[in-house]
Amino acid sequence: SFISLIFVFMFLFLNVFYLTQIKAIQTLSDVLSTKELGEITSKDLKVTKEEIIRQIKEKNSDLKDKNLQIVGEPTETKATVKSDDYTGQVNVTFTVKQKEVSKVELSTVLKTKELGEITSKDLKVTKEEIIRQIKEKNSDLKDKNLQIVGEPTETKATVKSDDYTGQVNVTFTVKPKEVSKVELSTVLKTKELGEITSKDLKVTKEEIIRQIKEKNSDLKDKNLQIVGEPTETKATVKSDDYTGQVNVTFTVKQKEVSKVELSTVLKTKELGEITSKDLKVTKEEIIRQIKEKNSDLKDKNLQIVGEPTETKATVKSDDYTGQVNVTFTVKPKEVSKVELSTVLKTKELGEITSKDLKVTKEEIIRQIKEKNSDLKDKNLQIVGEPTETKATVKSDDFQDEVEVEFTFKKKS
Repeated sequence: SFISLIFVFMFLFLNVFYLTQIKAIQTLSDVLSTKELGEITSKDLKVTKEEIIRQIKEKNSDLKDKNLQIVGEPTETKATVKSDDYTGQVNVTFTVKQKEVSKVELSTVLKTKELGEITSKDLKVTKEEIIRQIKEKNSDLKDKNLQIVGEPTETKATVKSDDYTGQVNVTFTVKPKEVSKVELSTVLKTKELGEITSKDLKVTKEEIIRQIKEKNSDLKDKNLQIVGEPTETKATVKSDDYTGQVNVTFTVKQKEVSKVELSTVLKTKELGEITSKDLKVTKEEIIRQIKEKNSDLKDKNLQIVGEPTETKATVKSDDYTGQVNVTFTVKPKEVSKVELSTVLKTKELGEITSKDLKVTKEEIIRQIKEKNSDLKDKNLQIVGEPTETKATVKSDDFQDEVEVEFTFKKKS
């Protein structure tokens, strides 16, 4: 009948429509045919999801306008892709090449070179404080890595950055930070320190300070000083970190130490050859040799009893009982001295400021060491009296003498 034909026609139509829809939804792997994406250029060594998707679309033009997503986190060489427009997922591979960035001059970004006043808790500003001020004055550098080249002076510093080329000099002034100090008594609350154990009947300043810090944990890392000399039961304490002074009380208990014979520890009594710059060995050189030969005595207090002979000495120690005789031979030290002029290279010392009308020997020596850093720890002497502009210098560590010149300026 006619109605039956209509039903048959509708059945066939729905089946064809359904099959057409199934065919329309393809698998992603049929369309994403190029799975090896090649080299992806990224500004970081780790590629982003967006950069991977961009490369997929470049290599597979049929996906140019499709919605693609990266499943999970990509590795350094692989990623998994899916799409709402297709079924299934596809693994793609790639290599990462870091984008070469053309750096600009630091001076084009660090425009404010006069940093103004830097507030510091010390009179000498730190590198971190300078960098902080640079970033405050130059907002484009806020998240950049900056470094101070060498040591800053009191008013200048040189800056560089891995993100830019070149270096820039900046200037500033330093203002000490005003710190509002509290009373020491508000922090040092336990003033009765109790019993202090000491190896002597009189307690030392260090032992008192140690006990104060044990009883008052807030003072553990603070600088404390004992005012004057402590008595047997009392001491007065002050600190650069606080105002005022505090009196503390204590009792002293002598430490009981069971001492052993020195001879049981000082086993090597024949010390061998001692090299000395003089033919007569000093007490310090003998003690040094004893400690080298007897490592258990390395950190002990040793004393030579009386005067040593050319080959013998008697040793004692507060840490042990008894005395021990040691023997040795003396070998003169061969010292090859160089000319003072080879080290004292800067002979024109420039201007010396002195509070006196005439510059002193000590001021001349100080200026010599400032201008000649290799002589910083050397013993220098001025020969005779210096004139207003010249002085002659010698040293036990070098041969010969050197004449230096300077100008004198009276300190205001």
